Amino acid sequence: MSQLTIKGKVHFQKGKKGRKRLAEGKDREKPKGRLPRVTKLMALAIRFDRLIRDGHVNDYAELARLGQVSRARMTQIMNLLNLAPEIQETILFLPRVEQGGRAIA
Repeated sequence: MSQLTIKGKVHFQKGKKGRKRLAEGKDREKPKGRLPRVTKLMALAIRFDRLIRDGHVNDYAELARLGQVSRARMTQIMNLLNLAPEIQETILFLPRVEQGGRAIA
C-alpha cells in the first residue's frame, strides 16, 4: 500500500454560531493593537444618529435603554457629534494603540 501525503496551509475560521471550521490558505493578518476608545465612541455616535434619523429608534432615552447605559452617558456619547467634521474625521482615523495605555506624565 502506498502512502499519500498532502501538504498545504490551513487555518481555523469562525463559522455559524461560533463554530470553528477548517479553511484553506493563510489566515488574514490581524492588525496589531486596538482602536482607541474615543474612536469607538465616535463611530457609535454616528451609528446611533443614523438609527434616530432613519426612525428605527425614537430618541436618546430609548437608545440608552437598549444600550443599557444611563441617559447622561448617552448624551455624552452623542455630544461627540457637535465637534467640527474635521475633528470627527481625525478621531475616526486615530492610529491603533499598542498594549497598555499612554503613560501619564
